[in-house]
Amino acid sequence: MAHHGMCAICGGTGDLVDDHDHETGLVRGRLCRFCNAKEGHADNDGIFGKYRERNPASILGISVRYWSPWSGYAEPSDRAAQDLDTSPVYKLAALLAKRE
Repeated sequence: MAHHGMCAICGGTGDLVDDHDHETGLVRGRLCRFCNAKEGHADNDGIFGKYRERNPASILGISVRYWSPWSGYAEPSDRAAQDLDTSPVYKLAALLAKRE
């Protein structure tokens, strides 16, 4: 996901990491380490809540599962997995992944 090397929340240009939703297992965007740590503990008010509602991946219509070199692919919760199974974007991403 292209952020032009900037954090999706603060616009900083430090070391960026892939942020993901622990409920769905999907990548939301690229954040600096500071914003990524704060996002995990922030409530739904303010900039972090707005980021969760309209993050770069959702704006672009992208559904990509988060992958960690330590634990592999993030697994969505049972409820989120059911929602993903019916998502046309997720079905397309799954089909494209099988082609590679």
